[in-house]
Amino acid sequence: MLTSSSGANYATASIDNGTTLNITAPTTGTTKGIAFLQDRRAATTGVENFAGGTTMNITGALYFPSQMVDFSNGATVSTCTQLIAYRITYTGGTKLQDNCTGFGTTEIGGSSAATSLVE
Repeated sequence: MLTSSSGANYATASIDNGTTLNITAPTTGTTKGIAFLQDRRAATTGVENFAGGTTMNITGALYFPSQMVDFSNGATVSTCTQLIAYRITYTGGTKLQDNCTGFGTTEIGGSSAATSLVE
């Protein structure tokens, strides 16, 4: 969980170019299906950065309810990624996959859904 012990300066995610990242959400428990969990009290000024040129295998939901998530420079996330965010930007050919069967998350829009925008 990305949070703050003082109620200020909440932690953010920053995955730089050339990084290898492998994260799998738990398949049971209270955080079942959640790979990244941002404290919902975090200020809307925070930004989560996922840059291109990385190998990202993120299996589970990215939950950033009050912050901006920026995927840039052709960032590609394989396997199962569901994204909940205050604001989202995609630039430079970003690709997310949503094959989430068996990973603890619930399919969005049915089993044949591609990218879905849910409000």
